[in-house]
Amino acid sequence: MIRLNKLTDYALLVTNALAQCEQGGRCSMSAIAVQTGLSLATVRKILKKLVDAGVVRSHRGVQGGYCLADSPDRIRVVEVISALEGPVAITECNQNNGCCAIEKHCQLRDNWHQINRRLTQVLESIYLSDLSAPAENSSPVNSACTVL
Repeated sequence: MIRLNKLTDYALLVTNALAQCEQGGRCSMSAIAVQTGLSLATVRKILKKLVDAGVVRSHRGVQGGYCLADSPDRIRVVEVISALEGPVAITECNQNNGCCAIEKHCQLRDNWHQINRRLTQVLESIYLSDLSAPAENSSPVNSACTVL
């Protein structure tokens, strides 16, 4: 099974909460925790990674808080995933050359690279604004699956 870790799943919840933020687009960490149902410690950990990756901005002071670094229709889902997981790599050889003892003899390596490229293309075609839209038959996830 190919699966995102829980923090990455939660990071998408956090960015969705930020996309829905009012008050000039800034939300406090505690407001995000309440809205998402996540613990404050988990939200803090996720926000640090998202800020470090440039997906989210932090603002100090009385009017401080967190906001998306760009509009939800310009931030790709793959940016959030990469902030938590690193580059998209469906197999180890997609991320690191020379990591596998049978790499030179692997008959599937080129196919795995092609699959990885297509998966990345799908994730690059989905924006945070797409995630907040109600899921329908014409949703980006369903239409993106036809690419594969």
